[in-house]
Amino acid sequence: MTWVLLFQLDDLTYGIKVESVQEIVEKPEQYPLPGAKGCLRSVINFHGEVLAVINLPKLCRCKASHLDPRLIVLTDEFHSLAVQVNSVGSVVEIDIDRVASPGPGSGPPVLGTCQHDDEGDIHLFDMGSVIRQLEKLDLGVDGG
Repeated sequence: MTWVLLFQLDDLTYGIKVESVQEIVEKPEQYPLPGAKGCLRSVINFHGEVLAVINLPKLCRCKASHLDPRLIVLTDEFHSLAVQVNSVGSVVEIDIDRVASPGPGSGPPVLGTCQHDDEGDIHLFDMGSVIRQLEKLDLGVDGG
């Protein structure tokens, strides 16, 4: 059994393993980045560390425009990014052995889907794929 943090993109429920999440930050002050493009929203001061804030619905080409004011801060494994989603949900336990392979589609990247008694279908989000996608993007910020 594995614990996952649930979140919404459009009308679908996604999950990310809790060990990949450092913290949920309630309404942090965000500092815009002049010239930043695309899904890069801003940066935050997270316990003295500057983290990029990624608009995950925009990156995944979702339709919903509402964003939860809370941010999901990912662990060092995912470059300590903060991501914003349509809605941050609860933490639930899933049976990782019952996760079915994802079907074909052009939506957000998933590792698989499982059925949860209370939550219905949960799509396990592939954050590694998102990181690889971000590394290829020109976000308009000078790295030098």
